[in-house]
Amino acid sequence: MDFTRGPKKRTSASAAFLGELGGGKSYAMKCAVYWTLAAGRKKGVPGSRGRTVIVDRTPKQEWLRFARACPGHTELITTDSSAAVCLDPFRVFTQARGQAPVDICEAQRRCESFLHMLLGIHSMDEAGDVLSEAVAHVLASTKPSMRALMAHLTERGVRDDDPTCRSLARKLNMHARRDIARAVFDESLPVIDTDADSVVFSVAQLALPKKWELEPGHFERLSPEKVFGRAALYLIAAICRHIAFDPRHEAEFCQVVWDECWWLTSAPEGLDLLLELVRDGRKHNAGVLVGSHDPDDIGPDTEVGRIVRGLFPRRHLFRQTNGELARRGLDFLDLDPGDPELLEMVTTRLSPLDESEVVQAQRAGECLVRDLFGRIGAMRVQMPLDPALADVIHSDPEQARAETGPSGEELVANGMETVTT
Repeated sequence: MDFTRGPKKRTSASAAFLGELGGGKSYAMKCAVYWTLAAGRKKGVPGSRGRTVIVDRTPKQEWLRFARACPGHTELITTDSSAAVCLDPFRVFTQARGQAPVDICEAQRRCESFLHMLLGIHSMDEAGDVLSEAVAHVLASTKPSMRALMAHLTERGVRDDDPTCRSLARKLNMHARRDIARAVFDESLPVIDTDADSVVFSVAQLALPKKWELEPGHFERLSPEKVFGRAALYLIAAICRHIAFDPRHEAEFCQVVWDECWWLTSAPEGLDLLLELVRDGRKHNAGVLVGSHDPDDIGPDTEVGRIVRGLFPRRHLFRQTNGELARRGLDFLDLDPGDPELLEMVTTRLSPLDESEVVQAQRAGECLVRDLFGRIGAMRVQMPLDPALADVIHSDPEQARAETGPSGEELVANGMETVTT
C-alpha cells in the first residue's frame, strides 16, 4: 500500500483501523508509518521525504520507541513539568511560517475551542461572549499569549467591575499553577517549530475522563486534572494539524496518527477538527490514521459523525470477538453485518487466538480491508523486514521477539501466502 497515493489520485490519504485489544490495529498502523518514513529523502528530489506526527498516550511510550527505530529524525514533545517547548495556542497559531500570512481567524477558533473546554463554558453563554472578546483583544496585541489573556481578564475585571472576567481569570490561574500545564502557560519556553521527520507528543501523564464521565450529570464533577487533560489533548491534536499543513513542507507527505481516537471525537470540537483534517488533508498532501475498537469512536451516529466516517476511503477490520462490535465493523466496511460467515470470520478466524504461538505469529495482522477504490478483500499485514523494529513494533515490547515469528520468506517456503503492505 502506498499511503501517499490518495492526494495523487485526488482523494483522501486517510485510513481507519478497527479491532479489539491485541487484534493487530496498532501494529498495522505502525507498519503504515514505517513505510511512509522509509521513503526517505532522495537526492535531487525536493519533497521526497515522508513525515509523521503522532500522539502517544501509552505509559511505556511505545509509539516513541517505534518512531525512533524508523528512518529519519524523531523529536519528542512532552506536556509535563519537563516540557521543553511551548504549546500556548496564542503563540503557536500566530507564529510566522515562511512567507505564508498568519491566519488570525484560525487562531481565534483554536484558542476559543481550547479555552471553552478548559473553562467548561459554552459559546452561547455570556461567559463565551466575554471570552471571545478577550481572545480577539489579545490576538490583536504585539505579544499574544495565555499569560497576556489572564492579565487582560484580570485588568478588565477590576476596571469594569466585571465578575465574569474575574471568574475566568481565576479559573485560568488555577490551571496555570499546575506543573502539567507548563507547556501551555510558560512564556520562557520556545514555541514549537519542528522540522523533524517524526514528531511524537508523549501525553500519558494527562488524565482523561472516562466516556461515562462525559455524560450530562457527570461532566460537571470532573476533576481539574481531567478537565485540563481533555482540553490539552484537543490542543495537541490541533497542533498536529498545524504541523501537517505547514506551508513550508507542503511538498512532503505527512501522516497524523491518533490511536484510540475516542479521546478526540468524544468532544464536538475534536470531531470538527478531525473532519477538517480528513476533508482538507488532500489539498495539503496529508492524511490521518485513526484506530479504535468501535467505528462510533471514529464518527458517532450524528450528522457530522456520519460525514467523518464516509470520508475514510481506506478501512481495516481486524479480529473482533465481540459480536456487536464485529457487526458494526462489517457495516463500516460496507459489508452485510448480518452475514453469518463474515461474522464468524471476524470473531474467530482472523489471527485466531486458539492456535499455537507459532501459528499465531505466522497469522498476525490478518484483517478485512476496503482499499482506496472501494474494493474489499482479505489481507495480512506483514512486518517490514527491518531488524530494528523487532523489539518495538508490538504493543508488549517484552514479548516482541518471541512473537515476531518466521520471516516472510519462511512462510512462503512453508506453503503460506503472504501479502505485504
